[in-house]
Amino acid sequence: MAIRKFRKNMKPVIWVVTIFFLISLVAGYAMSFQGHSAATNSQIAFKLNGEKVTQMETQRTMAILSENYNRYLGFTVNPEVMNVIGFNEVINKELTLKMAKELKLKISSSEIDEQIDKIKANFKTTKEFKRAIMAQGYTTKTLENEIRESLLIQKVISEINDNIKVTPTEIEKYYNEYKYTMYNGKSLNDVKGQIETTLKTQKGSEKYAIDLAKAKENMKITDVSQNYKEYLEKKEFVIEGVTVTNLDYAKKILGSIIANKGDLEKSKVEAKKSLTSEIALLKEAETKGVIVKKYLPLDMEINEAIQGLYS
Repeated sequence: MAIRKFRKNMKPVIWVVTIFFLISLVAGYAMSFQGHSAATNSQIAFKLNGEKVTQMETQRTMAILSENYNRYLGFTVNPEVMNVIGFNEVINKELTLKMAKELKLKISSSEIDEQIDKIKANFKTTKEFKRAIMAQGYTTKTLENEIRESLLIQKVISEINDNIKVTPTEIEKYYNEYKYTMYNGKSLNDVKGQIETTLKTQKGSEKYAIDLAKAKENMKITDVSQNYKEYLEKKEFVIEGVTVTNLDYAKKILGSIIANKGDLEKSKVEAKKSLTSEIALLKEAETKGVIVKKYLPLDMEINEAIQGLYS
């Protein structure tokens, strides 16, 4: 029963594959970047594989992620946690855009115009729209570029999912697992298409995570601004021989913060306890011969190990 309960609840809180900027743009412009000087646009946050990433771009990405979570949760998440996650999402974004380039994915002008029109629909006049994007530190050109990048990221995910193959055996196994819960009263034929889509998404997320981890292993980050050095992924502590990074810890803290309604210190304690329990199960899975794929992030590695142990 313990493992069954653990497996049911053991879903990575955020293993956010990417930041979809349009969510924040359409939802509302609560954040303001008016305090940043124009010089920030050209100041370098870091270089990734020789390519410059500006402080303005980094700050915007981190702020949008924080704003999304704060709006969703209804309270402000401590910056100590969100900045580590947000900074590493900047890296994820840049690496994913590189994948898009390698896949030769393109975004048409009409696709960008469609998204611009959706954003404009939230404002009474064009003047209000321009004023809002200026308050966010955008020009029309930089907004269009942001949208292009967001759509490219989505296309990378779609491309990966489209190339995932799901076998009839996998579909039947998934159906039998949830036959008396999620699919109670429905035949396999009734839900076959739904299950195939679900499995493609799950396996696609896993494939993307592995591709991203490999890209991270080979990346070179240089010239990191002093403002961001503390947010680079690094070892936080070790549990039973398993290295837990500050990013792993921050993601687990975020899950605890939701349950504890913003209490950071309590969330830190609970997060470490949770990681200790989960890593114990990971080790138990290893002794049972459960094989976990290489390159998975720790939260996905634990989840896969627990699924294997449960099976």
